[in-house]
Amino acid sequence: MFIKRGKKKRFFYLVFLFLKDMHKGYASNAELGNGYADITFKNKRKDLAVIIEIKHANDEFQNQAKATEALEQIEKNKYVLNYKNDGYVTKIFCYGICFNKKSCYVAFKEIQK
Repeated sequence: MFIKRGKKKRFFYLVFLFLKDMHKGYASNAELGNGYADITFKNKRKDLAVIIEIKHANDEFQNQAKATEALEQIEKNKYVLNYKNDGYVTKIFCYGICFNKKSCYVAFKEIQK
């Protein structure tokens, strides 16, 4: 996988490599709903789906707002629709992650089917 965005998306690449080793059903930039989610995967039982949207902030004081914006992007672009229509999935965990250098903020929302 080659990422052109430089240092700002290296964190994304590291998370992707971690998930690749842990889960076989991972996807990067998967087409879901009306857009492309940064990272998606299901657990081994396939009853839990995870959608992760990652943002970068110019300073650490923007982290919380941008992480919330990432969660809103998941809802706005309807990334959860594919998993809501999946007969096995009962829970969907949505994560909005924003980072700046060494600081990070994670926003979370659980969606029950």
